[in-house]
Amino acid sequence: MTKPTVVIAGAGLAGATTATELRERGFEGRILLLGAEPHHPYIRPPLSKEYLKGEAGRDAGFVHPEAWYADNAVELLTETIAGSVDAGAHELFVAGGARITYDSLVLAMGADARRLTVPGAGHGAVFTLRTLEDSDWLKAALAVGDDAWLSWARAGSASRSPPPPADTGTT
Repeated sequence: MTKPTVVIAGAGLAGATTATELRERGFEGRILLLGAEPHHPYIRPPLSKEYLKGEAGRDAGFVHPEAWYADNAVELLTETIAGSVDAGAHELFVAGGARITYDSLVLAMGADARRLTVPGAGHGAVFTLRTLEDSDWLKAALAVGDDAWLSWARAGSASRSPPPPADTGTT
């Protein structure tokens, strides 16, 4: 008899935690962890805090070291976008047309960052911080000049603007 297959669609914190819990609780079947991004799962909050401030390296936000997945027989399929599901046939279709058969399917795909809906939100200096790549780009952009300052409009969104005018002491 073949061992059951669990497919986890979403390689973020929830997906990686699900794979971890399955192994820690003795699940011996096949685990496939699918993620749209090109790297192994990471935790998002450090990207907008410690990493941007230079207090932690890029690797500090990863859920597990990259080798953990192979060491724990978790098949990590990066750059794999989950598409439609045929629940009756126990099949998940991924971008490109491939089909993955499963015994159990976990949908752990997270959410999208909310876009600002205020005047100026479409300005070229307003960025959404969602992915590791967004954080890398924003960190580099902020390092360009000492005059940059960051104002947080809401969790996950930031604006790089010129500093406020210097106080000249006159009114």
